[in-house]
Amino acid sequence: MNPINPVRESETSSAIDVTTQMVFEEPSVNRKNNKDNHSPRPGHSRYSDLFDQPCSGAPIVIHLISKPKSFLLLGITEKLAFMDALTDTIGQVKADTKWTHQGYLNVYPTSSSQKRKLLELKVLKEFEIKCNIAMSEASLRGVIRNVPTQDSEEDILCLLADQGVTKVQRFTAPAPDGSRTPLKTVTLFFKTSQLPREVIMAHEIFPVKQLIPRPAMCRKCWTFGHLEETCT
Repeated sequence: MNPINPVRESETSSAIDVTTQMVFEEPSVNRKNNKDNHSPRPGHSRYSDLFDQPCSGAPIVIHLISKPKSFLLLGITEKLAFMDALTDTIGQVKADTKWTHQGYLNVYPTSSSQKRKLLELKVLKEFEIKCNIAMSEASLRGVIRNVPTQDSEEDILCLLADQGVTKVQRFTAPAPDGSRTPLKTVTLFFKTSQLPREVIMAHEIFPVKQLIPRPAMCRKCWTFGHLEETCT
């Protein structure tokens, strides 16, 4: 007969480490009571943080109302003094701020509060000014195609007014007699915060595509960025 094997001191499985201290999960009620700080979750902004959010990429356009009616007629020192007065009033602006060839000043604010201050400005130094939101931010523009040419812009606007459309502009092409021929492509101006995917007219769906404006091109030097009226 085979000898009986001696009984092991511990019948505990070798897969369990008995030296490791077991940690029990704390009840959810205790975890809630032990938290002293109430920091917001990552990626979730608080309502109070929404009052001074960074601005969008669109600038604020400043027009010169008083004489000389255009910033193009100001000297370098006058422009520098104007910018110094502007930053003293609303604070430092983004480096993208620049003078345009059309005689305006495009200012890129750093925050929503600075943007509001800028839109409220009427006078700066001895100049009367007018500040407007850029067209790219004031309204969204989309394009629809295959719109029958016999439908006028007024008729299309009446059909789309309840879908957030505020203005309708049909594309045209020059005709041999000098007139303009209407095309089937139409630009829609929206007052909504986002561009819709489609609009519906008379139970027909028209997909909406974002309008990408054609860049300004000078027909004198044939370069982009300005027109021949301001070419130097």
